[in-house]
Amino acid sequence: LMLFLLYPFVIFIDFFREGDILFVPPAVKEAQLKKKPSALAPGTVGLSLGSMSIGLDHLISPELFGEERLYGENRVFAFFREKIHRPFFRIFVHIAIEGLFILFLTYSVVDPKDKKFTSELHFYDYVTYGMFMTFLFEDVVEICRIKWKFFSSFWNAYSLFTHVLFAVGGLTQAIGFEMEKPFDNRNDWSGNHPANVGATLFAIASTMAVVRSIRWFLLLRRVGPVIICVIRVLKDVAIIFIVFIILYIGFSLALYAMYKPFRGDLFRYKKQTMDSARSTFSALFWRFFDPGEPDAVEIKRNYTDQEIETMKEQMRADPNDTNATEHLEEKIAEGKQSLEFSHFVGVSFWAAYQGIVAIILINVLIALMNTTYTKISEDSDIEWKYSKSFMYAQFLPTRAALPPPFRWIFYLALLARWAKKKDNEQTDQSRSTLKKHEYFSLLKKLVKTKMQLDIDESIEDEFDDLRKDFMNVVNNDVVRKLDILEKKNEELTRDLKSCHTDLKSCQSTNSLILNKLEQVLALMADKQQETNA
Repeated sequence: LMLFLLYPFVIFIDFFREGDILFVPPAVKEAQLKKKPSALAPGTVGLSLGSMSIGLDHLISPELFGEERLYGENRVFAFFREKIHRPFFRIFVHIAIEGLFILFLTYSVVDPKDKKFTSELHFYDYVTYGMFMTFLFEDVVEICRIKWKFFSSFWNAYSLFTHVLFAVGGLTQAIGFEMEKPFDNRNDWSGNHPANVGATLFAIASTMAVVRSIRWFLLLRRVGPVIICVIRVLKDVAIIFIVFIILYIGFSLALYAMYKPFRGDLFRYKKQTMDSARSTFSALFWRFFDPGEPDAVEIKRNYTDQEIETMKEQMRADPNDTNATEHLEEKIAEGKQSLEFSHFVGVSFWAAYQGIVAIILINVLIALMNTTYTKISEDSDIEWKYSKSFMYAQFLPTRAALPPPFRWIFYLALLARWAKKKDNEQTDQSRSTLKKHEYFSLLKKLVKTKMQLDIDESIEDEFDDLRKDFMNVVNNDVVRKLDILEKKNEELTRDLKSCHTDLKSCQSTNSLILNKLEQVLALMADKQQETNA
């Protein structure tokens, strides 16, 4: 934490160096400084253009290029670079900043320097307002940077809602005090006065800000799974609460419609608990936490004169009851429960509502919470490691090195790095242009020298080249004619082979014909002998 207080000074000094201490990790910086190709210095190449000749391959020698070994980074900046880029150190800084914010928030809420009936701001109020405004600004920046991924974390959404409440409550409170400036007599002001409304929202946000510090216990092995279980159980509660709201609205509308006709008729009916929409909705909502009270839905009727006279006669018939008069008055004041159809259905609805809410929903919620807890306890190590890794990942980006309200230093460093990079690009571009110009100038000289040497040597060997050209022409003509003769010879050879094949075919055919003639003559001789005989 003491080193963190030196971060701004080191970063500001680094602006005048390379301006990359926030953006380049130690390993990358070491790789950059390890080796660097050296430039080809003018004058180090001892080339004699006049001594060039054809066939020389030492014009560009590998020895002309080398690598320059550079010294490492300054020890102080190397030390701070290592500390700044350690996510584990960043966590301690964030915890300290949040603890400091809660401390100033406590002072702002308790306000030990408050003067009665006087509205004034103190040092801790300014610090508190400034810190939560920077927190809100960073939440908006993160939403713009990573879009909807911001809401993938429960704590991100929770923090955003807390900071919005702080901003709205603080602004509303400031408007209210500005209206009554310089007085602060909120006990005489309406509960809807902006100052009181803002103070209420600010108090809710304060509670949420203090509770938010629980998330740091996710880093502890023993406490982390418990916090994960609480968060998961809240999701189960939200599901059951949605079902409860639907049932609550449905039954409230039905009961209000049933009891609305009996409102105001005090001559026949006693005053009903659910004679207004407000009392109906209020009674059904709180039944979720405290079931019972069937009297709330009973339709009670006033006794008629005849029924009262009958009860008095029964009282006179029993002289031993000394408190009969008091009992009779209480009974008359209480009224008589009506069991008529439309009146009895209200009681049935009340029982059904409490049965569904108090028995079914509550037990389903308990079962869901038990299931969630069992799942988490079975995989507690995996769940805890995942949540811990997810939390660690939030401290990997470079901006996490400077938490709000010190994040403005990061943006200033980012701006300085952009300006320095742009300036370096322009310098590199001009340097590259100059090098290209020098390169092409040298290349032009080399080409001119080479052409001059070629011209000189070509004059000396002119006649030899001419003789060689004639010989090449003659040789080419002879070779061409030999190729033609060879082709013709091949054609004649193929024709002779074809004729030889045809002759063989004719000889075989003649042999067959002679054989046939001999056979015919032999048959004719045999027939002549048979005729003579």
